[in-house]
Amino acid sequence: MKVLVVEDNVSGRLLLFKVLKKEGYQVFSSNNGAEAVELLKKEAFDAVLTDWMMPKLDGIELVQYIRKNIKPVPVVIIITALDSPQAKLKALEAGADDYIAKPFHINEIKKCLESSIMRRKSEFDPSSGIKEAEKNLRPVFPALGIAASTGGPSTLTELFSALRPLDEAAVFIVLHGPVWMLKSFSERLQSFTKMEVRLAEDKMPIKKGTVYVAPGDVHMMIDPSCMEIKLWDGPPENYIRPSADPLFRSMALAFGKNAVAVVLTGMGHDGSIGAGYISASGGRVIAQEPSGAIAPSMPQSVIDLRIAGVVAPLEEIPKIIEESIGSLVKSVKEKPD
Repeated sequence: MKVLVVEDNVSGRLLLFKVLKKEGYQVFSSNNGAEAVELLKKEAFDAVLTDWMMPKLDGIELVQYIRKNIKPVPVVIIITALDSPQAKLKALEAGADDYIAKPFHINEIKKCLESSIMRRKSEFDPSSGIKEAEKNLRPVFPALGIAASTGGPSTLTELFSALRPLDEAAVFIVLHGPVWMLKSFSERLQSFTKMEVRLAEDKMPIKKGTVYVAPGDVHMMIDPSCMEIKLWDGPPENYIRPSADPLFRSMALAFGKNAVAVVLTGMGHDGSIGAGYISASGGRVIAQEPSGAIAPSMPQSVIDLRIAGVVAPLEEIPKIIEESIGSLVKSVKEKPD
């Protein structure tokens, strides 16, 4: 496993180099982002651990360069003394897979690196199957579920900036991230939409015209018996919690053919099995065009499984969502039980 450490502080760089090498990684190092770029042009790395504040090319600029120019994209983790919600959100929006604040414990680095690489390398297991969800459920108002991971904050704000309010639908978002980031993101998202944005709580009633964001470290699901949010601290799925698969599975049961799933940028394959449930229930699945995604593997996994009914670039997805929800609203009103 090849890791590139980018750090202008000599002692910090040496510490990471020694510890990672002791753990069995093949470790390279550079003094700043500009030197890292030259190494990345010559070598393929599984992961890049980079400081933020560096001369010549800082960590944020390096992340953006990697996302745009390096294929396959390595795991990128920013390690920095800038420890504020705003700084963390900026790093994740730039495309970092994770963020660690200084001072850190070396076990934190190892755990973060191992988890990120496992997620990046995870592949769909065909033996898990796609079970057909219940069909012909009682029509209710439509539901839109959105899954996103790496690059998700900036992708979601761009989507909601162009998306007209969905007054006749409930919207659910699973964005991979820690507790602090998801709370901060839900507050920030409110400035990009006229719909009410709520950080989901257990037993919260589901209402039309509202956006529910999964909080950190729990799965968000829908209880079809009472149409309330259910937060579940069960085991991680696809190495993460919250995961989009539990949400999508519950949407298939609660909304049936009135469910729409959107899978956006992200690493791994989270959302693909759940999207299969929605497709089997008669709902619609939309995938972001992978070539335009900051991290393409999540939408690509949905496409590879032939679950996506529509594949489109991000700028076209708001209109597709509006048309899909509009069609479902009309259908529900014309054919009530």
